[in-house]
Amino acid sequence: MNQNLLLLLTGITAGLGLGAIYTVVALGYNLVLAASGIFNFSLGAVVMGGTIAAYYLTVHLAWPVWLAVPVVLALGYAAGVLSYYIVVRTVARARDVNISAVVTSLGLGLAAVAAAGVLFGVNNRSVPSYISTRPIIVGDVPIRPIYVVMVAFALVVAVAIDLVLRRTGVGQAVRATLEDREGAALQGVPTQNIVRNTFALAGMLAGMAGYLIAPITGAEPTVGTTQALYGFAAVAIGGFGSFGGAVTGGLIVGLTTGIVPAFLAPAYVTPLVIAIMFLVLLIRPQGLQGAAGLFGAKAQRDV
Repeated sequence: MNQNLLLLLTGITAGLGLGAIYTVVALGYNLVLAASGIFNFSLGAVVMGGTIAAYYLTVHLAWPVWLAVPVVLALGYAAGVLSYYIVVRTVARARDVNISAVVTSLGLGLAAVAAAGVLFGVNNRSVPSYISTRPIIVGDVPIRPIYVVMVAFALVVAVAIDLVLRRTGVGQAVRATLEDREGAALQGVPTQNIVRNTFALAGMLAGMAGYLIAPITGAEPTVGTTQALYGFAAVAIGGFGSFGGAVTGGLIVGLTTGIVPAFLAPAYVTPLVIAIMFLVLLIRPQGLQGAAGLFGAKAQRDV
């Protein structure tokens, strides 16, 4: 096989795996945004927590995957609920709740990163893979099994969220909240519980994203910053509040981060991702798939 073609195909496989992680983070952003109108920037810190949890559970405690994953999910759930009470409830009486909440979430994320730097240290620590590192050879293209796991996880999450939102009573309550939060509350829908649960679910997704990508990125306090940036870019490119847009945006960002290092210096990745994001927003401010309707709701929330 031609060397350039091999590099391209290898980059694509890496991009699909990384894009799956960015998709999961983007889904977390969009769920919170759709339910509450708030962009929760503290999710990057939860991704960081997932990598650090992976380090301690794998290296220090030598726990198997089946035992470590529930712990990471529980920690992500707790982080999501905590962020809800700090980000939403503490600013409930502010003059501009959304802006106050965004600033509070950003401050919470920065505080968590700073605390991790003090407690964990600033050095990157390697995390052993939770799956075999022997590549799967398809043709001449080596595919890392960890990328297969990432893609499978993202697909399961995307399908599960779609099914729950569209085909269950819980999903109907969530969609009612997305469409008209005040009206849903008047109809007896527990909107506060729904918003809190979306924060919790987003925390679980971010924690698992950190755990899954930890063997690639390692564990350190700033690792979640990059994942949060790429997750935000995926949301902006795909469309704020768009379920399908999170998948599309994550795929575009992932392929960029996977293919560019195969032909250019890795330092070009972040500027290119940002450039793509700004180009999309200049041409289509609502993103590629941003349109009226959030996860099936009729109204489009201003962001």
